[in-house]
Amino acid sequence: MLMLTDEKYDFRGEKLTLLITYLSNISVAAIKGVFGFLSLSLALIADAIHSLFDSVSNIVGLWAFKMMEKPVDTDHPYGHERYEAFAMVFISSFIFFACFEIVREAMIRLLKGFKPKVSLELIYILIVTVLINFVTAVWEYKRGEMLGSSFLRADAKHSATDIFNTSLVTLSVVLSLQGLYIFDVIFAFVITALLLKFGIDIIREAGKELLDYSSLRPEHIQSIATSVKGVREVHKIKSRRIRGKYLVELHVLVPSDMSIEKAHEIAHQVENKIIQEIPNIKDVTIHIEPIKDNKTKDK
Repeated sequence: MLMLTDEKYDFRGEKLTLLITYLSNISVAAIKGVFGFLSLSLALIADAIHSLFDSVSNIVGLWAFKMMEKPVDTDHPYGHERYEAFAMVFISSFIFFACFEIVREAMIRLLKGFKPKVSLELIYILIVTVLINFVTAVWEYKRGEMLGSSFLRADAKHSATDIFNTSLVTLSVVLSLQGLYIFDVIFAFVITALLLKFGIDIIREAGKELLDYSSLRPEHIQSIATSVKGVREVHKIKSRRIRGKYLVELHVLVPSDMSIEKAHEIAHQVENKIIQEIPNIKDVTIHIEPIKDNKTKDK
């Protein structure tokens, strides 16, 4: 009979963090969007799109955490935590589409020529949005660290790039006031490149979880396990990560004449020691094997 864990998932802290972050990001996106279209500054429009995707990522994150709260069931014995990684991939697809649209518009402006309608007041507005982004990004990252959420940390880093982007836009406004309109397009390209890099980083990070990328050094786990009295050898060490926590699996070889009770006790000792020595361990699975006279070797 299949036994399912009664572990419950509660992401109220993550959802509250994302909701507050969303309200901040959507406000900043609205401010940048309105003044971007009024001034017709491509760099500011690109930055507004960047901020808009920050808020979109918050909505997707809220959906992901809601799905992840579902209890373990027969079809999902390991829970629903991988929804977070799927959400990260979903966000990156939107980012790539936005990059394409910005580059397309930038090329049109380079070929036809264009003068944005900027003003000195726009600089003060941009400075306010930078301060909002800074406070929001720092707060969200600290919450991500406290709650152990890779999604919140990644989202906070993305929000932090708005600080640099908006600083570039502010500089482009200053240069445009001097008649150097070409920098509006140049900085739009720079912001797009940063967006593209972030999208690739998201894909890479999510891929590690979805593809069960080996997350811990096997030698470290082997050294911890073999330090337990009664363990002769350790092999077939595997590790993977889900939401910043590690799942470890290994085979422990013990003398063939050892009782089942003693072998079971040793397995518990190995498990406890790994949990003590390595932070953020979610689960340790140990397979006990009797060692032969010629000693089993790694395959």
